[in-house]
Amino acid sequence: MKDIMKNYLLSLMKTHENLSLEECMHLSGMSALFIEEIMSELIEEELVYFDNGYHLNVDARCTLTISLFRNSNRVHMFYRIYNIVDQIKVERDIIKKIYQY
Repeated sequence: MKDIMKNYLLSLMKTHENLSLEECMHLSGMSALFIEEIMSELIEEELVYFDNGYHLNVDARCTLTISLFRNSNRVHMFYRIYNIVDQIKVERDIIKKIYQY
């Protein structure tokens, strides 16, 4: 249950830049004590920081996507790294005649 509420609060912070405790209570319907407990864990995990409200640490967690495909004479390895709010941080296309992995 707690993990579900953590993910819910993180998703709220993706759409709200700065959330106060009162706003978290209003949007989630959770008690102040429960929100503070979850936010403390998120702060320890460095996913959230507090500065006149709760803020998402956008560079704390990233997602890597990789695509490999071959055309007639080359192999492409295309990858992207997204931050927690799905902004592209890195994007590369590596092209080789032969690719071994």
